[in-house]
Amino acid sequence: MVAWVPDARYGVNGQSLSEYAQLFWVYENLDKLMGDRKFIRIFQYRRFCATHKSVGKPSENNPWSTVIQKDDLAAYDDSFSRHSERELFNTPVCLQSGVVFQYACVHVLEDILNFSCFLLEKKIFDDQTVLAFFNARDFIPACNMGVFTRETFRQVYSILSQAKEFLYSNRFVLRAGYQRRSVGFLLERLNSFLIILRMQQGLSPSSFGNNIIISESTNIVSTKYVPNT
Repeated sequence: MVAWVPDARYGVNGQSLSEYAQLFWVYENLDKLMGDRKFIRIFQYRRFCATHKSVGKPSENNPWSTVIQKDDLAAYDDSFSRHSERELFNTPVCLQSGVVFQYACVHVLEDILNFSCFLLEKKIFDDQTVLAFFNARDFIPACNMGVFTRETFRQVYSILSQAKEFLYSNRFVLRAGYQRRSVGFLLERLNSFLIILRMQQGLSPSSFGNNIIISESTNIVSTKYVPNT
């Protein structure tokens, strides 16, 4: 079962969801995709989560990432196996100044403030959970990659699916350039928070892998955006 999901499926501003546009389609079709399998493995263009980093070099500008060349990919065959025995989450980092401060440094502070108010207004989170979200220091970049049980994926994306409605609220502000993917950036922070919360509650193991990126340079740059229409 293969699908290409156009951004327009989520309205005129669907591009703001970034890769989550595809992931919500996976969530909506999870049982058809998984059949009787217990685990689902998610990876992206040029990057994946591996149990090891047997080859490669540390990234200059993404210290949580290991850079490999495309010819090195064979060393990571097991990272694309259809068979898994445990969950595997991407490389975590501890942000001493906090997740919200880091967001404000690289994105737009107004967006995460508006997003948090939306979570409260729609009763997706209560006051204490929003405060925990705001005070978080642990963060899993590219947290939508890894190996997840059906239960973990379903429960996390059930909340993310509610949170994506921020895109249609009067609090959403359309951004240009790099920030055009603003809702995707917000959902990444929320996704990370939900995974770590599951670990704290004993619902998922603290099982972390290595963020591997295929790049010609250890200085990783974003690929040019092509609208998915």
